[in-house]
Amino acid sequence: MILSPLLVASLGTALANDTIKVAIIGMGTGETADEVADQLADATWVTFETTVISESSAPVVDFSVYDVVVFGKSGNPPAVDYTQPIMVALRDYRDSGGGVVGSSLFAYQNPNLEGFLPIDMQSGVLDSHTCLGPNALTVAGTHPVTSGITDFTDTSRELDATGPLRPNAVSLMEGCGRTVVSARTATGREVYLGLLYFAEASSSDNALLRSGDADLLLEQAVEWAANCVDGDGDGALCSDCDDLNGDTFPGASEICDGLDNDCDGTLPTNESDADEDGVSVCGGDCDDDDPTRSPGQPERCDGIDNDCDGEVDEDLAGITLYPDADGDGYGAPEGQRVGCDYEEGWSDNSDDCNDTDPTIHLGAAEQPDDGIDQDCDGSDITSEPPPDDSATGCATSRPMGGAWGLGGIALLLGRRRRRSV
Repeated sequence: MILSPLLVASLGTALANDTIKVAIIGMGTGETADEVADQLADATWVTFETTVISESSAPVVDFSVYDVVVFGKSGNPPAVDYTQPIMVALRDYRDSGGGVVGSSLFAYQNPNLEGFLPIDMQSGVLDSHTCLGPNALTVAGTHPVTSGITDFTDTSRELDATGPLRPNAVSLMEGCGRTVVSARTATGREVYLGLLYFAEASSSDNALLRSGDADLLLEQAVEWAANCVDGDGDGALCSDCDDLNGDTFPGASEICDGLDNDCDGTLPTNESDADEDGVSVCGGDCDDDDPTRSPGQPERCDGIDNDCDGEVDEDLAGITLYPDADGDGYGAPEGQRVGCDYEEGWSDNSDDCNDTDPTIHLGAAEQPDDGIDQDCDGSDITSEPPPDDSATGCATSRPMGGAWGLGGIALLLGRRRRRSV
């Protein structure tokens, strides 16, 4: 875990053993880049692993393997050495999240540098971009780059003090009426140091920049630009995509918390919350397209498993429902279930003996002699035939009427009269 120098001072330097990989590009003589590398190497609270890269090879270097890139010039000639291929490589690195620290004389008008650092390069003019030394420098505000640094005097022969700050940039130190140290966070972090760290001591009188507050200023600028403070104690430095969460770092296991734990730039699909109900698929959401369905939701009488416990409409006041496929209001006895309310396609009775025909159910009108039990009483009704008296052994009676009836009566009456005479 990388610790600030103030904390290291109180705990001891043995705690500081992490490494920040630094690429150093020196324009002009290589000796000045080597001196900057040596200066970083003497840090006691953090380890800088430095690599000096020549300006000729800079356009083809894979800067992604470094935590921060430091580049600068020793002075004249003007900054035309920062060719377009070099700046393209540095911009690509910065735009992908890499940190950069630029030092020394940049204010000579070079459009390739435009918009790259926290200060406006093009506002400086050839005759006024520097202040001859020595120069008193004062700390402006509070920032990790200037933490623990007090005002000091730069005894170098000159100081690069350029134009106004760019958007989102902050002034960290001022001298000769201008900003000489500034920083901003764009896609990657940027620091501008107007002190002549890349100049040769023999010609620039900058030996005092190699120790004391000026030395600490360079080291803290590189550390801050690299964004390598292990704030969450997970052991990941510049590659940590969330330095406030110890469960998030490259190589970490995804743990279903809605975060990119392994810092690969993608969220596992099962950690999505498409319906924005606050529960992901891996968190138990059984339907991530329906915000009314997730663990903890109240169960509703809708035939759906709202609380994702594998049961439907449980723990609600229930009634037994029977399937009513023919829609006649009478249910079939097979396939019943417990529901919480009456539902279309279901009935509260099982009085249908044929659930494919709405004319058949308990109490339906019977159609005789059709072979169908419409009223579900177990049989069909049939028409009754006339009674067959011969089957009883009795003669069939004849109705009294017609010629035989009247004649017979008269004959009987006549006989009675003759007997009475």
